[in-house]
Amino acid sequence: TYSVSDVAGNSASVTRTVIVSENVIVPPPSGIQTLEKRVTNGNDDVEENIDGYIYSTSSDLEFTIDSSQQTIGIRFTTLSIPKNATITNAYIQFQTDEVSSEVTNLTISAEDTDNALPFLDISNNVTSRALTASSASWNPPAWNVVGEKALAQRTTNLSSLVQEVVSRA
Repeated sequence: TYSVSDVAGNSASVTRTVIVSENVIVPPPSGIQTLEKRVTNGNDDVEENIDGYIYSTSSDLEFTIDSSQQTIGIRFTTLSIPKNATITNAYIQFQTDEVSSEVTNLTISAEDTDNALPFLDISNNVTSRALTASSASWNPPAWNVVGEKALAQRTTNLSSLVQEVVSRA
């Protein structure tokens, strides 16, 4: 599937998914949407060191060991998904800003809340949050090209995590 901007002039943050088959573009069934959201606030992506120290002023996120093992927190604001919506695919797309040949094995979880609070410079502010029962493993290959934003920088499908959040009571 590909995401394309809505030609009707609707907001660029809401796009439609199209299915490409033998060079023919077929519109998706009614009701299917792809939502795209960028992290725009410095307090919406942080690194937490193993000792609980929160680092919120970094210009990037390290997925490999950065002086110590760490936990990354990413918060997406104003992303309205209706309760009990069916989530078929969910990904986070990253862009490489420095190369690394290290093998990385990541576990991704979602916060088990309806509306996550901003991250604060308080010890253990990421790891102290309640998490969903579902998690996903992601083992990205080495990122060898600065500026690359392709499938190698896209997480595994996180739909089970998002589904668990939107299906909360």
